[in-house]
Amino acid sequence: MNPNATEEFDVAIVGGGVIGVCCAYYLAKGGLSVSLLERDQISCACSFGNAGLIVPSHSVPLTNPHNLRTALKSLFTSGPFQIRHPIDLELIQWLVRFALACNRRQVNRATRILRNLICSSAQLYEELASVIDFGLCRKGSLALFATRRGFAAGQHESDILGNVGIRSYVFHGPELPKIDPVLSADLEGGIYYPQDAHLVPAVFVRQLALLAEKSGARLQTGVDVLRFTFAQSGSIAIETTVGEHRATTVVVAAGAWSPVLTRQLGLRLPIRAGKGYGFSIECSSFSPKVPLLLSEARVAVTPMGGTVRFTGGLDLSGPETSLNTDRLGSIFDGAHRYFVRLPNDRTQLWSGLRPCTPDGLPVISRSIRHKNVIVATGHGMLGMTLGPITGRLVSDLILKNTEDAQIPELSLDRFM
Repeated sequence: MNPNATEEFDVAIVGGGVIGVCCAYYLAKGGLSVSLLERDQISCACSFGNAGLIVPSHSVPLTNPHNLRTALKSLFTSGPFQIRHPIDLELIQWLVRFALACNRRQVNRATRILRNLICSSAQLYEELASVIDFGLCRKGSLALFATRRGFAAGQHESDILGNVGIRSYVFHGPELPKIDPVLSADLEGGIYYPQDAHLVPAVFVRQLALLAEKSGARLQTGVDVLRFTFAQSGSIAIETTVGEHRATTVVVAAGAWSPVLTRQLGLRLPIRAGKGYGFSIECSSFSPKVPLLLSEARVAVTPMGGTVRFTGGLDLSGPETSLNTDRLGSIFDGAHRYFVRLPNDRTQLWSGLRPCTPDGLPVISRSIRHKNVIVATGHGMLGMTLGPITGRLVSDLILKNTEDAQIPELSLDRFM
């Protein structure tokens, strides 16, 4: 490619994870010329190492009173939530907003929004599964509880979910080993969510990327975005390490790195990086039947091909992905109490950054300041779950270009 050449597109997407690739697919399918710019490889960060869950059972937002109490107890200790970043004014403001969002009215409102988004995304996954193979498995999931208090909180949450149409079945401790012999007989209970599903995340993102390319999208990897310039014509010039792009609309879908990019566009995103960790165990030595949520430990366990993936932890950190072996060890140690035996042959050690908003809802929004800038990030731990519906909504924002395409609760303006 000529480094001085300027390529022009209807839409330029920054970010090659699940959100960016889903946007590229639905926009290209809608007939637009699309360029996706990724600084590493497609599906190399959170879209590679996440739990691979499609979970209507996770419609209750992260910002809820139970999580607030848990966070206050563990943020500065060795619990599942930790702060691993110097305290600054932006972090304090984020934590205050998080605390204010942890009220019953906001939980009920956000739960209904997330439920609708997740169920719509699950339907889109079904449609995509008829075109590409990404290991979609519809066996539900089982939330496990090691303590009486945790089990009571889980049943309360299942009641909230039941009010928005998410079915569940409650099992008591002695029943669990009969359901799956890998489970400990000492657990208090479990709640089965039959509407949940799971997939192999990296396979999904890469297969959809190929499908997007077949639909006409240009996917470029190893490309750093250096700066944006607004042209008099109304388009946006994007200076990159491989030359200049020009696009009518820019979609920022760079996960936890999105605030760095949006600052260049004059937009401030209240998003913090929530670092998660993971590892895998070979199925030959340990093979649960369905995905498991180890509730008190805040660990997800997903059968995935020939391995079982463990993911957990939420460290409020800066945008860095160093692998903290102590945190990986705490995930492994916390998981022990839920199983008869847990092998120690851990492989595929991983860490990644989830983009977390203070109110538990993503940002899928056109900018008021710049009508040709769209932000699609802030999905927290639901990025894979919400990938397809985010791509569809971004496509609607651009193709329909009407105010009713914007969901107000997902607007960037709510933070202004």
